[in-house]
Amino acid sequence: MRRWAAAALFSLALWGCDDDSSEGGGGAGGAGGHGHLADGGGGSGGVQADAWQPGLMKMGAQGLMVRLDTSDPDPLTRTQHTWAFTVMDGQGPQAGCAVTVTPFMPDHGHGANTPPTVSEVGDGAYQASPIDLFMRGLWTVSFALTCGDVTDEVQFAFWIED
Repeated sequence: MRRWAAAALFSLALWGCDDDSSEGGGGAGGAGGHGHLADGGGGSGGVQADAWQPGLMKMGAQGLMVRLDTSDPDPLTRTQHTWAFTVMDGQGPQAGCAVTVTPFMPDHGHGANTPPTVSEVGDGAYQASPIDLFMRGLWTVSFALTCGDVTDEVQFAFWIED
């Protein structure tokens, strides 16, 4: 039941999303990195970059979800960021989770210079800083989550231009 409810919530979140075709330039390599595919050169395996926007949400295989609420600064650029995010399952926000955030550049085979510190700010809301996106290129940002007896992973990918 938990997975069904989580899948239903995730489907509702995606219902209002478009396919990048309405964005200026849309498609692969379009404006803002929408639809950008990594070249696969250093191990990215053709990972498709997500389009940064507040409220972007993804679900892991075990039904836990991460919703990216804000980034400071916004939009994502080649600098250190503070991200506010919410951890959820099919029942809603999940407080008291152990969360590790790991930025990584698959094409280069390295992570960030400084690992982010994650703190819970209340009722399923968390903050991670610094998210150090210090180089141009594809960054994956993985969220390792343990909420009660459920362990899951959620991954976002962003193309950093400047």
